[in-house]
Amino acid sequence: MTFDRMDLKIAQCNQRLKLARIGVRVYRKEQRLLLRATFPPRPGSTRTAAYQQWLALGTYASAEGLKHAEALAKTIGGDLARRVFDWTPYLKRQQPLPERPLSEQLAAFRDYFLTEQGYSLSTLQSTYVPYFNQLTRTATAYPHLDLKTLIERTLREVPAQPRGRQLACTAFRQFLLFVGLDASDLGRYRGSYNQRQQVPRQLPDDATIAQWYQRIPNPHWRLVYGLMATYGLRPHECFSVDLTPLQSGQSVLWVGQETKTGARETWPFYPEWVEQFALVTSTLPTVLPGTPAKALGKRVNTQFYRYRIPFNPYLLRHAWAVRTIHFGLDSSLVAPMMGHSVQVHTGVYHHWLTRRDQQAAVERALPTAPAAPKNY
Repeated sequence: MTFDRMDLKIAQCNQRLKLARIGVRVYRKEQRLLLRATFPPRPGSTRTAAYQQWLALGTYASAEGLKHAEALAKTIGGDLARRVFDWTPYLKRQQPLPERPLSEQLAAFRDYFLTEQGYSLSTLQSTYVPYFNQLTRTATAYPHLDLKTLIERTLREVPAQPRGRQLACTAFRQFLLFVGLDASDLGRYRGSYNQRQQVPRQLPDDATIAQWYQRIPNPHWRLVYGLMATYGLRPHECFSVDLTPLQSGQSVLWVGQETKTGARETWPFYPEWVEQFALVTSTLPTVLPGTPAKALGKRVNTQFYRYRIPFNPYLLRHAWAVRTIHFGLDSSLVAPMMGHSVQVHTGVYHHWLTRRDQQAAVERALPTAPAAPKNY
């Protein structure tokens, strides 16, 4: 069975689970299947409340594997609903020993990152592998140093101002925790990057977004533009979505596995844009299979420049995020739609609400506000 057919079968399986009101979903990560649901914290976790987590099954993405995954999803869903779920039967993680060779530790972390944590291969390659390669070079140059010292030396070689230092700290922190070492002191190397400062203050308003859609002459690139505007997608994610549900009258869009933050569901804001932007009847530009996310994003940027669109593609995603705030959606619901943590979502988008956005929210709230008490 091809992965395209398997992904369709998985989507059908998840639809059955949804109709049965089972709060567990099945996903494919390369050749393996995983479950995702709101689980209680794992043993040893410092968290106290349930949150969205991955559960690696060790099951291949095959017809038999999917049957097993769906049956297990029903069992786990019932346990979660009755609040009797126990992690013990599902914890199979191998703890690599700190004294193992660095290459073996990194290989074990790679498997853990892709299967148990459920991240995509593109995220691993773009966000983690460059710093792990740099760590490997440092270890070759200084074979007598222990792992913590090697990581600290590597971090000092990453420039402090750009986001790279922050990404490197994140990668090495997860790696140290995986091998069982303390990572609490890596924060001093994070540098001065502040993501809030990187979010544009001036976003295109919705009328401007709709007008520029009409000015794009190529219908394939109009679809890319419309998907980003309507669903808040990253540029490369437009090429990993299944448009079939839209053709059957549904509004939920499935983002594919091989994207920056993996598979997820997202909703349209505005719903009217699904029809207005011809998302059901248009087709995407042709791209070569396996094209990296960064290359796809560059291609989208090139088209924006070609058509003289006066804002970059990511501003459509930022505008979508701010729009959901005006719709009154809770951040805990919107963040997963964007592939964010709630902390990142609220820290970025609530910080950059403009005065125009605040004024619009006040004008919507005042007509429904209770009347002020009279002074008799």
